[in-house]
Amino acid sequence: MCCQGVLHKCRLTSFSSLLAPWQKIDTVNTFLIPCVAFILRGSAVPKTPLKKADAEIRWLFKRWLHLVLRASNKVLHIPYRQGGASVPCMGDLCDIAVVTHAFCLLTCPDAMVRTIAASALEETARKRIRRQPTGSDLATFLSGLLEGEFSRDGGECASLWSRARNAMHHLRKCISCAWTWTEERRELRVSLQPAPHADPVTVRPRMRTFVERFLKDAVQNKYAGDLRAKPDQGKVFNVTSKWDSSNYFMLSGSFTHFADWRFLHRARLNCLPLNGAVRFGHWDKRC
Repeated sequence: MCCQGVLHKCRLTSFSSLLAPWQKIDTVNTFLIPCVAFILRGSAVPKTPLKKADAEIRWLFKRWLHLVLRASNKVLHIPYRQGGASVPCMGDLCDIAVVTHAFCLLTCPDAMVRTIAASALEETARKRIRRQPTGSDLATFLSGLLEGEFSRDGGECASLWSRARNAMHHLRKCISCAWTWTEERRELRVSLQPAPHADPVTVRPRMRTFVERFLKDAVQNKYAGDLRAKPDQGKVFNVTSKWDSSNYFMLSGSFTHFADWRFLHRARLNCLPLNGAVRFGHWDKRC
């Protein structure tokens, strides 16, 4: 239901609003995406409607950026300061919300909430491995590893912890992240690599408010790295993404004409319709 509401409001923003294109992008990121993130954190939402929402949002954002359909989707998911539209992928947003919710419950300052969450997690892991889990087993279970005794079906019902396990399994395909157990302090932590060549970061319980931000930054940096690696559309982006001043207009459209806006994003991704670069057919390449 939340996805249908977001899509409806996005369509109204696209076709009925008199806002400028950069204002429409900012409206979706400021008002609609946080509403979806709030719902995803506390409820079980299937991925099928999220995929439909992703497809529609990408189409709308490419329309606002005046990009052709063959333009890379990566540019939509990277931050403003690097030249992107800063809209998260719905699947990634769902996985990050579930992992964040699980981590916040396990590290809650309220001892009663923390104890109930830990007991529920131990029961779910015990059904999977069919023995009393240790702290390391809990970290392995939440990390979504499918090796050894963790590969068999425990027959457990879907719960927050099974969703957190699946969410981390999906995130591990995109970024380097995992749950870890510290025997000295007897606590669960989340370790991740915020950028491809950056040092690993360990999120401790006292840093619980930063886990969502770290995960989002890591996913955005992964998309930015993938776009830079593209031999065609990543050449100009590799240069313009290095300095914030090259992308000052993305958020507010300052000092930018509508004609400039329609040209810039196509030029950066090498998607301009030029006679000298005909990709399909045998057209006349003369000026």
